[in-house]
Amino acid sequence: MKRDHLLWWPILGIVLLIIYWGIQRWQSIQYQSERDKFKEKTRTVKIYDKREMAIQSLQSSKLFGIKLGGDVIELISGLNNFEPTDEEYKNWFDPSGLIKGTKKDYFNTFQYSVLLNDFISRNGKALDWLFLYQNDDFSKYYVEYNPYSKEISAVIARLKKEYTDHETCVKNLRPYVNLIVERIKKDNPDENLIIDDRFFPKLNGKKNFPILWFKYKNKKNLSDTFVLHLKAFCGLNNESIIMLEAPMLQIDHKTYKRVLDDVSKNLRIISEKKDLKLKEKFIEDANKEKSKINKSGL
Repeated sequence: MKRDHLLWWPILGIVLLIIYWGIQRWQSIQYQSERDKFKEKTRTVKIYDKREMAIQSLQSSKLFGIKLGGDVIELISGLNNFEPTDEEYKNWFDPSGLIKGTKKDYFNTFQYSVLLNDFISRNGKALDWLFLYQNDDFSKYYVEYNPYSKEISAVIARLKKEYTDHETCVKNLRPYVNLIVERIKKDNPDENLIIDDRFFPKLNGKKNFPILWFKYKNKKNLSDTFVLHLKAFCGLNNESIIMLEAPMLQIDHKTYKRVLDDVSKNLRIISEKKDLKLKEKFIEDANKEKSKINKSGL
């Protein structure tokens, strides 16, 4: 009986050892699993960070020295006068609150654009070359911008050479497109950058809207991200227009409508103030005439 009792201790020790080993093994597996998850998460974060940096770099591309995502007010400040006076600054805006010359839906629907030529300094004070490289082949320069943040979403330029037909327009612009693409690719050496080239007058024998996309390849079977595009406009008074645009910087329809509402509100307030001044002046003039009129029966 005593011997049987003594045999329980080694058996119990073995059982406890097995349990201990099992717990250690389970903890080891859990630790390795968590470590693998952390590594995968870290790798995913690195991939995401790389992707975001690449997209941000593409969205900061320049055309004629004008930076996408830049501030249109800083751009105009440089073109007009490096240190404008308060009066000069106020003159850049019309009563609606928009930059003077701003047009809606001129190039793209639901976007606001402004011609830069009217702001280029002629007095020699401004360092134009810091803000705009004026190419002798082009005559007009525009930007599309967000009226609230003043962020530039597109840079547009008109070629001096006029075209006779759609094919000639696209053909005239294509050499400039090639140079722009080469520079952007050089500035963004990323293996995930995809060029989707549809900048041709015809595709599949049919008239084509010329456009070239810069896309970023996504992993896990997700659709590629459209980051930039170059496109042509052929049809505005026989003008050949080239545009570099970052779609993700464009304003949405809700913002577009809010701008319209604010513009209408500003113009209404201005109109009401003008009417009030006219009324006050009218009453003032009438009061001046009181001494000259017959007051009998009044």
